[in-house]
Amino acid sequence: MIQMQTINLLTVATALTFGVARAALISHYTFDETSGTTAVDSGSAAANGTIGSNVTLGAEGKFGTAFTFHNDATQAGIVDMENATTFTAINASQAVTVSMWLKWTSSTANRDTAIFLGSNAASDRYLDIGTTGGTNTSNLGGVFGRTRAATSYPDMIRSSALNDGQWHHVAYTANATTDVTQIYIDGVLAGSTTTPVFTFPTFNNFEVGRLGRSSPTDAYDGSVDELRIYDSVLTAGEIASLAQGGAGDPSMQIAPTISFTSNGAAEVLSIPFSNNGASQTLTLNPTTPVTISGLDAASFSVASFDGNLAPGASGAIRLNFNPQGGGVYNATLTIASNDSLKPSRDVAVSVEVVDPVAVVAPATIDFGSFETIPSPQTKTLTISNNGGAADLNVFDVLLTGNAAFSTNASLPFTVAAGGSATINVTFTPGTSDGNFTGNLQVVSDGYNQGLFEIPLSAAVKLSNPETSVVSHFTFDQQAAVGDDTGSLNNDGTPVGDAQWTASSRVGSGALLLDGTGDLIDLGVDSGPEYTSQLVSDNDGFTVACWANVPTGTAADRTRFFSAYANGAGSLAEGWGVGQRNASRQLIGTSYGKVDYLAPANSAPALGAWHHYAYVFRSVPVNRLDTYVDGVLVDSRTTAANVGFNDATTVGFAIGALGRSNAFEGFAGRLDDLRVYNRELIASNIADLFNSAPPQSAYDSWAGTYGLDPAGSGAPAEDPDGDGIANSVEFLVGSSPVSGASANLPVGTKSGGNLVIVYRRETAATAAGFTDHVEFKDDLSASPWTSAVNGSGGVTVSSVAIDADTEEVTVSIPASGVRIFARLSVAPPQ
Repeated sequence: MIQMQTINLLTVATALTFGVARAALISHYTFDETSGTTAVDSGSAAANGTIGSNVTLGAEGKFGTAFTFHNDATQAGIVDMENATTFTAINASQAVTVSMWLKWTSSTANRDTAIFLGSNAASDRYLDIGTTGGTNTSNLGGVFGRTRAATSYPDMIRSSALNDGQWHHVAYTANATTDVTQIYIDGVLAGSTTTPVFTFPTFNNFEVGRLGRSSPTDAYDGSVDELRIYDSVLTAGEIASLAQGGAGDPSMQIAPTISFTSNGAAEVLSIPFSNNGASQTLTLNPTTPVTISGLDAASFSVASFDGNLAPGASGAIRLNFNPQGGGVYNATLTIASNDSLKPSRDVAVSVEVVDPVAVVAPATIDFGSFETIPSPQTKTLTISNNGGAADLNVFDVLLTGNAAFSTNASLPFTVAAGGSATINVTFTPGTSDGNFTGNLQVVSDGYNQGLFEIPLSAAVKLSNPETSVVSHFTFDQQAAVGDDTGSLNNDGTPVGDAQWTASSRVGSGALLLDGTGDLIDLGVDSGPEYTSQLVSDNDGFTVACWANVPTGTAADRTRFFSAYANGAGSLAEGWGVGQRNASRQLIGTSYGKVDYLAPANSAPALGAWHHYAYVFRSVPVNRLDTYVDGVLVDSRTTAANVGFNDATTVGFAIGALGRSNAFEGFAGRLDDLRVYNRELIASNIADLFNSAPPQSAYDSWAGTYGLDPAGSGAPAEDPDGDGIANSVEFLVGSSPVSGASANLPVGTKSGGNLVIVYRRETAATAAGFTDHVEFKDDLSASPWTSAVNGSGGVTVSSVAIDADTEEVTVSIPASGVRIFARLSVAPPQ
């Protein structure tokens, strides 16, 4: 038995006698494929070729089918084996025999190369065989073979009139040691030379269908079948045998190496083989058809075999396999048959016995999230043995991480083959809250896997998360916009145009930044406070804030809160949070690099207030959960750059990264930025989002355009100067910043009435905005008259355009010479 992790390499020897090819068959292409793009090499080189799109498959061959080539020297017109492993054996032996069947009718080209073995980096370094014509007047319809690696080289052109549309066998041999080259036609030696002396070229390209040198040419026009390449010079008798039988008949097709995987139970292994001959039955030697040798031969025995296969038929050799435990078992089968070319074959058999097979489920245990501290919770872990014979020994169950997790495992214990056992894992938080993580390790002698790691997790809502706030930037104080009311009291200094704005989401103010040099600098001393000190309790941390990014912002990569490089070229310390506006991706970084990048569109749409929360989980940090408006949008782990180092040379900043080559400044408004030294759970983050007062539909609309509802975005204001107040733009659904009026009321005169038609957004009326048309006969200081349905002949009606918009029609009697009307919109009181 071979012990685990030890594999003995066996050499497969091929013994050939009885006057047939003694050399190893390196590559063999039957060209029997009728579809697809791969020409299979059944020889030991296994150098499959790629079939070009202009090569015709399925043509009638000498044996089975053949490939037909169409004088196309492009890649589409050839079969390309590239730098084939075939060359390894040829380079070692310094001898080669190329055997093939050709059928063609053309004789116009001087040379058409059927087979090319050579270099694609030079124009004159190759060995090729093909057909002749053109200026070779004495050899029209003949064949040639040459080995070219120098100015002087052997080049033989022989015979003529072979272009008769019939199959002809062509073999070419070259021995670089003796300088002998030979060419055979239909099994008969047609030419031989020993001059000039030659060497093989540097082989790196094997093609069928053209001269595949640095500038391909001399494309072949005809069919090819049964291409064989040997690593020595075959004898005249062996070549005559090939010319008589072509593919060899009968011909055993069997893989030289076969591998199995076993679960340890006794079983029967089936080794397939087939007869690729055309007319003769393949028969296994009736005396000793299959013998077994090798290091682990005692574990194998012959159960049965198919002794007689008709041409084209398939069969199998079946072996009894009785392993004595886990490990790798190797043996060699020697198969004796009447194969015309290889009457004796060696097949290497390898079986890996995976026994016992340990399976642990589930792969992770999550006890869930609890609003209040729960009583002890229990989950079951199942350990199974899927092996076929051996017992599975479980030696240990180890718990690391939070002490709230425990097991009832009684160790060691054994699991029989096909059986399973369970252990209980219990979560007992006691009086603790927050996120709980642990790791359970199961140690066994499972052959497939000895060590299993099961992550454990649970969460209990923090009962008082505010006690964990280390920094809280409300941005409410106009005179001290960077004031930190948290326990760290890291009051920041405004840099650039960083300023207070009354347009806030929470409280009485927010931070306004333009992204071109603005930030709040928290100082170098803040580095360790926001890195190692945040995780000194072996718990992660949380960053949360409100942000409003205008729709027209030009900034892409932006930071809400980050380590600050203070103009340095790179940043290798600290961490940061923010988003990419163009692709709408949330970002969390550690070590100053982008380690956690959420998918595209994970960030919310621009132009409105949204709440962001980033929870850096575990110690060392290796996971980031990102939330938008109280909802988890991405959870991401990373194996690289886990945790973060102490930012001792840089401080932290609000609104920028600050590198000289990547400022990543935030453009927009930030509000209520908080840093917690604990991992908030989902319900805590939802509470934080929901604790903000609801935003009115009007404020949200104004924010969409980057307007301050308390400033230029107030209902009575007109920021784009188009003469239309924001309240009217809100009601009719036009832009308050474009300067181009849209959806304006339309007035027409009809039947003595002035008819006013305008759009009305249902969101505006739902928000308490009221609208009415007013009219009068002149533009004096006299009061306007409201158009009231049914009063003085006035009619007011509305019809829904869609779920969000309706059309209002007001008809006013116009008995005088002139009449004036206007649309009045009043915000809620």
